[in-house]
Amino acid sequence: MTQARRLSVPEDRHSVYLCGKRSMRTNLQRYTHLLPPPVFRMKPQYELHRAAEVGDIEGVIALANGDAIDRFDEAGLTPLMIAASSAQAGPEIVRALIDAGAAVNIGAQREYDRGRTPLSFALAACDVRKARLLLDAGADIHASRNGYSVLIDAACSATGRTPEELLPLLTLLIERGAKLDVVTRYGESALSVLSNIGHFEGVRCLLAAGARPTPLEWSALHRAIALGTLAEVNAALDAGEDAEGRDGWERTPLLLAIQTGDQHKVELLLLHGVARNARGRCGKPAVFYAIEMQNVAMLSWLVEQGFSLLDTDEFGTSALACACESGCFEAVRALLDDGQDPDQHQGHLNALYCCREATTARALLDAGADPNNLQFEIRRALVGLPAEPSVRHFDATPEAFSRGAQRRFGTSNPERMDDPFWMAMVRSGISAWLARTQFSDKPSSIEHPVWCAERFGQSISFLPTGESSR
Repeated sequence: MTQARRLSVPEDRHSVYLCGKRSMRTNLQRYTHLLPPPVFRMKPQYELHRAAEVGDIEGVIALANGDAIDRFDEAGLTPLMIAASSAQAGPEIVRALIDAGAAVNIGAQREYDRGRTPLSFALAACDVRKARLLLDAGADIHASRNGYSVLIDAACSATGRTPEELLPLLTLLIERGAKLDVVTRYGESALSVLSNIGHFEGVRCLLAAGARPTPLEWSALHRAIALGTLAEVNAALDAGEDAEGRDGWERTPLLLAIQTGDQHKVELLLLHGVARNARGRCGKPAVFYAIEMQNVAMLSWLVEQGFSLLDTDEFGTSALACACESGCFEAVRALLDDGQDPDQHQGHLNALYCCREATTARALLDAGADPNNLQFEIRRALVGLPAEPSVRHFDATPEAFSRGAQRRFGTSNPERMDDPFWMAMVRSGISAWLARTQFSDKPSSIEHPVWCAERFGQSISFLPTGESSR
């Protein structure tokens, strides 16, 4: 017979006797409530990351030392990467981190950003001042991952940027010796990316610097439309250039002209008899090119010319969903006023699901869209929180975790829900598992479920003041 062993517990609790090794785990689980509560200690936090993100120069100077300077946060980013990409952090934050010894060529650790350097993040933010500081500090102008060079990073940031914002960045990289013709494993180059998003001044800049035009696959007519004058377009048509030819992004001259926003060139092509029902890659209808360029004047003119707003691409994306995805509030408003259904579905896709920012989402909700289609990030944006969840916004203490992590029942009706741990979870938006990892090196050892705000079944209510709550 196996001898019983006595498990010590505090004096104010009952003693528990466990018999034998086989039954030990079962009995431990049965009598867990008699054991002392676990002591939670918060793991090293990311105060420097937070200070870098919000542009707190005093906090950065005070905290930028030791291991913290290049510590990766839960998203695999260093403070310098965060400062390089944050709109709240000015160049002085980047300078302070560099002066404190931050590594300028270290690579990010999270999967979809793996290998990206602080320079890559500055370029994605289209911030020429931060990019210059990093290059002056020794950032590698030739760094790449899967072929994504610094120029391609800059090109990918060009959506919605004016020439005044983008061209100084491209010029800086060209002057520092960036390679012009790098191609990714997906066949993208800086030139083809800029062409695709319709930033033709960027295309002109790279061509003038000596980039090979091959990725564009432009005819003389395409080039005249994108970069030339109306007279040059007319001359190309008179010379017999193919008015229905396709470029590298499968755009006909008409689609390219719509994307440039030049109504006179579009009119000339229509008078020449080009196909009005032409579609681009993935079946993109003509009106989508105006919407993606946020050119509501061109969109309205196309409708007056008889172009349909009911056409969808080959994935079923509607014009309204395209406007939401492009963040073009004026187009969303115009399409709703035209009678577009805010709840039109194609599979799981609809306009509200495609929203990328709170203003367009609110317009759709006001028009009667079903809030069940809101994505979690846009729900956060609607209540004034950062759209992207981040552990950097998680400020719960170990004591708050001990008190608030488990479910509990209310004691009155109504009852103010102001538990500090819950508030920290709402502000940060992180998952229950990520919250566990902040207080234990063995998160699975925390046996009870952890309260979490990242979940289904949430309601959202708009108050008479115009504020929202959930």
